[in-house]
Amino acid sequence: MKIDIQPIISGIADRIDVGCDIETPPEAAPDDVEFTSAAHVSGSLSGDVRSMFLKCDISVGYKTHCARCFCDVEGVFETDILKPVALKGVLEDEEDDEYLIAEKAALDLYIPVMDAVILEFPMRVICRDDCRGLCSKCGKDLNEGDCGCDTREIDPRLEVLRQLLVDYENDKDGGENENTDKKQSGG
Repeated sequence: MKIDIQPIISGIADRIDVGCDIETPPEAAPDDVEFTSAAHVSGSLSGDVRSMFLKCDISVGYKTHCARCFCDVEGVFETDILKPVALKGVLEDEEDDEYLIAEKAALDLYIPVMDAVILEFPMRVICRDDCRGLCSKCGKDLNEGDCGCDTREIDPRLEVLRQLLVDYENDKDGGENENTDKKQSGG
């Protein structure tokens, strides 16, 4: 989607409203995410030929899985673009990411919109803020209730001591049983 910026360049207008939908290709989505709608862009380009500024809100529907409990999640991702715009040939360094470059009195929104969506989309999506996830032992969804698994974690460095205590308790219980058996049998 290209915006005709000729009205600002020629001084006829100091603001151009922007409203469009930009298709989001499947390869633009992060792994395990499917964009379910085009990116809806709304905002404005304002200023004059020496100083233009693009301010747009972007929203795009998506489907994915919760990073904690793996349930299906659908939602709308929202982000924005707030960038100055310069005409091609005006800046010394046009590779500077601070500016969007307009060519031939047109500003192409596709790349800045896709960049904003791809770079700002969260790395992990959760179904709700208080999602408890899955039990690391049995895999039960903890949002449905506790599973009863022992969640105490034993420091592996102390596992040898724990095993010594278990062995000691087993020996102690076994020794008492032998003495009790001997007393009962008269021995």
